[in-house]
Amino acid sequence: MIDKSIIYYFQTLTKEKLIRQKRWNVISYCCIEIKNTIKEFEYFKYECEHWINQFELHDNYIKILFTTQVDTNASYGGNWQSTTSYLALSESCVLNADEVTFSIFDYIESIEYSAFHEVCHLLFSDFCNHIETHRYLNLDIVECSEHKLINKLWNLHKNREGSISKLLKGL
Repeated sequence: MIDKSIIYYFQTLTKEKLIRQKRWNVISYCCIEIKNTIKEFEYFKYECEHWINQFELHDNYIKILFTTQVDTNASYGGNWQSTTSYLALSESCVLNADEVTFSIFDYIESIEYSAFHEVCHLLFSDFCNHIETHRYLNLDIVECSEHKLINKLWNLHKNREGSISKLLKGL
């Protein structure tokens, strides 16, 4: 469950407030620095946990971090052999100005998208690691990874609220 203070925080956040707090800082005509706070991190963490549960990614040890990395707003990393992974939101990062629209709704959505995007890296990691680590792949390995991914996506589809099977079960 998300803390109600985070919801209130986003409801009262405005573009002007972010600029005044120097959390959106135009560095040059083409670059913008974005500074995230602990509230954005808590929301990022909430969204990551939501997608981890939706994709049933419980076979990994996953740590969600608030880092000082500056090259990107969010990142994924992991060690395939030990099934340890991290999802991280940066305290600050520099982005191209054309990647940022100064809309508060886009800003909130960018945190949601960043969480979804990084969890998708985790979802595809098994498949990608097989391709990366095996020079000559056995078709069985590829198909096994592919079916694992298909099953996770199917489970997500089955659990969505508006599915026909859920409606029929209610009759």
